[in-house]
Order: sequence, then C-alpha cells, then structure tokens
Amino acid sequence: MKFLKFAFIFLGITFLISCGGDDDECAQENWVGMYSGTESCAGDVVDATMDVTSSGEGVIMTITSNGTTVELVEAALDGCNSSISVDSFSANGSLNGDEIVLNTSFFGSACVYTVTRQ
Repeated sequence: MKFLKFAFIFLGITFLISCGGDDDECAQENWVGMYSGTESCAGDVVDATMDVTSSGEGVIMTITSNGTTVELVEAALDGCNSSISVDSFSANGSLNGDEIVLNTSFFGSACVYTVTRQ
C-alpha cells in the first residue's frame, strides 16, 4: 500500500513539473540582450551586432554593421517571432534559443541578420 501511495505522489509531481514552463520560452525578456553575427545583403556578408531592448510589449533592435548603426522601430512579438512593417520597410525575425534570424526588406532589397547572444 505504501508503494502505491508513493507511486501516486511521484507521478502527480512529475505530471505537474512537466506541464509548466514552456509558455515563457520566448517571452520578451528572452529576446533582450547583446548579439553578434553576420549581415548578408545581395551576396555580401559582413560582421554585425544587434542590441535588443524591451519597449512596451515588444522590443527595439539596434543593428550595427559596416560602421552604420540603425535603430528599428518597435517590433511586435508573437512568442518566438517578431515583425515590423512600416511603409517600404518590413522585418520578420525568429528567436531560437540564443540565436535571432532577422529577414529585412527595404524597397525590395533583402538582408538577413543571423546573430547569437553574447
């Protein structure tokens, strides 16, 4: 009888632990940080850094590459995905662990930023 009681409690605790925690995998605070990696535009690949800060319910991405720094408008977050769409500029990003992949388009010119948290 003691074995059944112990088994029931053990399985109950295991069930509770396995059901929690996944929802916060890509919360706003998971995006925030300093990243470094590359920018790829029209076949040219250069070093890039990205500083991601919280803003409202989204994030602001400040990208530096080729000696130029650009602060993007607030990106809306949908879990592990981000998006920006303003006039002729759009950006769609994804967070996978410590890596962000951001695809941008400005007047039809596309760039891809692949950066890893530092």
